[in-house]
Amino acid sequence: MDTSQIWNGAPAATRGLVCAHLVGSLLAMVIPSALQLCALSPFSVGHGRIFPLVSYWVMSPSSSNPVLGLLVVALSTWVALTQLQQYEREQGTLRFSWLFFVTTTTCGIAYLVLALLQLMLVPSSSMVPCMGLWSPLLFFFTRRSLEAATTSEVALGPVRISAPWYPIALIGFWSALSMQLQLDLLAAWMMAIAAHHADGGAPVHEKLSFLKVPLHRVLMTQPRAACFEDRVDLEGRAVGSTCKAGGCVARAMLCLRYCEAAALRSLARNCPRMFWASYIPARAATHGESLCGEAAPPRSSGGFVAFGGQGHKLGMGDGLPASEP
Repeated sequence: MDTSQIWNGAPAATRGLVCAHLVGSLLAMVIPSALQLCALSPFSVGHGRIFPLVSYWVMSPSSSNPVLGLLVVALSTWVALTQLQQYEREQGTLRFSWLFFVTTTTCGIAYLVLALLQLMLVPSSSMVPCMGLWSPLLFFFTRRSLEAATTSEVALGPVRISAPWYPIALIGFWSALSMQLQLDLLAAWMMAIAAHHADGGAPVHEKLSFLKVPLHRVLMTQPRAACFEDRVDLEGRAVGSTCKAGGCVARAMLCLRYCEAAALRSLARNCPRMFWASYIPARAATHGESLCGEAAPPRSSGGFVAFGGQGHKLGMGDGLPASEP
């Protein structure tokens, strides 16, 4: 499948993330001082710059070799375009956007904790800031690989690696390439392991079973996302919602409801139609919590495929035909 077909089949949020990362990385190459806007490190947070905690993924780290920098940006952009759209189709655009925001923020916090520990143990060590899309991408890789069967394997060149340990191989590869441990990737892997354990998944290793972070408690459920989307139709008109997912709304909240409807109406009118055309509503998502109480559709039981199949959809089985976008 060529690039144009993958791009045309990508949903709205995936396109937005890829475009923002590509534009931000190219801007950082032209104006190196712009890296300060997205470079996350204990020093930047110590100086009061907390915006990189949610924006570090926009720009890739700079490189002394422009050709190598362009290759890294192109690779991260391609991987994000081919991998993230599978999650968006399963979750819906709104839920996936919130999932990506929560993922990047928690991975950034985990990186700060590891970076502070490194500075405490080795004060003279150099600190590489957390930047680029690889940290959230590794989080999604890890979650998908943990859902795969433990007997499935992934080919990394001539070496075949067990699927649950494939992200560790990626961390080792990037660390060897930069000749320094990539704390941001390690933090993303640990956060994915902690979220997997909190969801009730089998421990990856008994010594890691204490890692538990209940990210699922702050994620948006499918009924809540559907109720929110009911207030704005896909033609950009704000409509009233009849959902009662949150129970009876107190009279004191009616004013906020009107303000919210006005904000949604303004947002819908200013969004381009191309966005609405590729938007995936929560009710049309392929997986997730049921809206009416019935069992959610089962996930694919195929083997873990990191970069395989048409469209390079992460986690799709080799024996399952890939659906056209």
